[in-house]
Amino acid sequence: MNESDTTTRLPVITVTLTPAVDVSLTVPTLEPGTLHRLPGVRQDPGGKGINVSKALKSFGVPTLATGFLGGDRGRWIEDRLDEAGIGHQFVHTQDETRMNVKVTEENGRLTEFNSLSPACSTEAWQSLVAWLLESLQKDQWITFCGRLPDGVSADWYARAIQAAKDIGAKIVLDASGEGLEHGVQAAPHVVKPNRLELSRLLNRDLNTTREIVDACQKLLQTGIQTVVVSLGEDGLIGAVQDEILEVKVPKVTAVSSVGAGDTLVAGLLYGIYHDYSFSETLRFAAASGTAAASTPGTAQPTLVDVQSLLSQVTVKPYL
Repeated sequence: MNESDTTTRLPVITVTLTPAVDVSLTVPTLEPGTLHRLPGVRQDPGGKGINVSKALKSFGVPTLATGFLGGDRGRWIEDRLDEAGIGHQFVHTQDETRMNVKVTEENGRLTEFNSLSPACSTEAWQSLVAWLLESLQKDQWITFCGRLPDGVSADWYARAIQAAKDIGAKIVLDASGEGLEHGVQAAPHVVKPNRLELSRLLNRDLNTTREIVDACQKLLQTGIQTVVVSLGEDGLIGAVQDEILEVKVPKVTAVSSVGAGDTLVAGLLYGIYHDYSFSETLRFAAASGTAAASTPGTAQPTLVDVQSLLSQVTVKPYL
């Protein structure tokens, strides 16, 4: 996963087609049909690509967020990104950006209420594509993250990935459902599904490490260069053509698992940015996702937070 110095000077572009204001709540136990009094409510700019940009900024990697935003919530997200010093170039839409509610119980169980994404006009889609084609440079990294909005063609990610590859850009895909199914057909450089997403993609159970490794190898045969499967508290599995690694993470007190996978993606890009080996890139990515689970809402860990966990992450070849 080594890249040239020229590559690493370019900001990582993150594409979020379905951003949101994430409202995070914590309760001792979620009991349907009863009143819950909340000690506090947290709001964060959300959406998978935006979360990646937030983590990259925290890690000191240049980044630029794009996608669709609309209404008061969209302006609120842009204001928060401005305050954080995160560059952005969103296409503005007429419809209000959605709001998602995340409820975490004291035992770590997460319940999510995600609004449906608003439809975007043909003009908005054309504006986004035009900006990407004009702005992307050879060897620049771009991430396509999250589900596709309702009403958009299921192969949009695939077409966008191919257009980016034609420019010579490098692509990370972290999606689910039809977006992942069609997107992998364009062979992005890196894909980062979780176990469930990969299971659904291949329509098979993935209960053992061997089954996950076989699934990774199947994707590598399609031209994808790197497959990283996130396994939550069980760590991750990373695969390239000549190396398959198992990564185990330390047990931490989970505050919120929301966005941990997005921070893991940022950790992968951090390793690429700093020309780490594949094993050390995976180590940093795993520590990043674990550190994120210890932060409230979709707040991002600091570089120091991640570095403090590196020695507790184990990386070994799959045998």
